[in-house]
Amino acid sequence: MECGREILPGLWIGDYTTYKSNFTFNKNIKSSLNCNMKHKSPQIILHYLQKATLLIHKQLKQLNNILLYSQNTQEACILATAYLIKYANITAICAMNLIKNKKPDAFITNELPLFKKILLQFEKSLKN
Repeated sequence: MECGREILPGLWIGDYTTYKSNFTFNKNIKSSLNCNMKHKSPQIILHYLQKATLLIHKQLKQLNNILLYSQNTQEACILATAYLIKYANITAICAMNLIKNKKPDAFITNELPLFKKILLQFEKSLKN
């Protein structure tokens, strides 16, 4: 059973089991965000990352703990990475390494090349 991992103070990632368990109560999670991005086009994912990172930032600014969750946590890791790129002002590669340091099984997916490409595009879009 997956348990949540804290990426930054108040920013947690987990899977559906984590979401449905007492974890949210025990960690005082005020907001949860389903990170399902499967079968979405890269353009839709980029738009989602823009909107979702803003929502995460608003929650954290209000000192509300937030759980990002997905079926196997991989998509939650992608969104957490996008948040770090945007608000910690670090590169996509650096953000991915930070996430992997907190959650060693992050980014173990057949879709990694696509998600890595999207994260690099997301990083580039923030510089324009």
